Amino acid sequence: MTFQNHWARWCCPAKGIDDWVPASQIQIDPSDLGFRQAVTVVERLRTYRGRPFSVGLHHRRLLGSLRLLQLENAFRIDAWRSNIAEILQRNPEFCHEDRDVGITFWLTPDSWALQLNPIDHQAIALRQRHGQLVVMTDVRQPPGDSWSRQAKIRCRLHYFLADRQAGVYGRDAVGVLSDDDGGITETSIANIALIQRGHILSPPSQSVLSGITQRWAMRLARRQQIDWTQTRITSNNFMEADEIMLMGTDGGIWP
Repeated sequence: MTFQNHWARWCCPAKGIDDWVPASQIQIDPSDLGFRQAVTVVERLRTYRGRPFSVGLHHRRLLGSLRLLQLENAFRIDAWRSNIAEILQRNPEFCHEDRDVGITFWLTPDSWALQLNPIDHQAIALRQRHGQLVVMTDVRQPPGDSWSRQAKIRCRLHYFLADRQAGVYGRDAVGVLSDDDGGITETSIANIALIQRGHILSPPSQSVLSGITQRWAMRLARRQQIDWTQTRITSNNFMEADEIMLMGTDGGIWP
């Protein structure tokens, strides 16, 4: 079995489809605004030991993204939890403790789908053991008055370009984006934080996507009475950090 053969939920009213289908049958119509203009909300979560992690926080972020793009009436949000439970039940060959999976929901004005995606556990283990190369790039974040950074969307050209720049330095390198004022923001796959003299610094919440894993990391820091400040991070802060920490859905927390 491959992930293309798993059961996924697909709704496309124009085609009269609202059912569980093999993931390989899901198609985006070229006339769909999600394809033509990248109007696509996405939410990604994963399982740990076969169970979906932090469904409530992902649900809250999804609601916020839909509101920001004025798509809140395009999907029955009350079906969010039941659909996640059902997709795991329908695909037991992928969903067990020693083979955790990702779960991706995407929505356009014309269609939506819920499907599984593989997690590269080998790459994650290497990153957690040896760290990942991060590269400051000259790619800028789109300004907040174009679209809110709190909306998790699929227009990712800026991330793509940053990672292309970073890729010159290593296959697994990830690019760091900045604001017009030079402040460090985030990467394509993770929020970023710096550790300096026992304190943790991360960018202001309004300048980056609200990361679910970062929220958990902040909770853990508070429990351990580790000071965590959200503030503008400069390139000097970045270069002088004792450690750099990445936080993202697939990989959890890694250096």
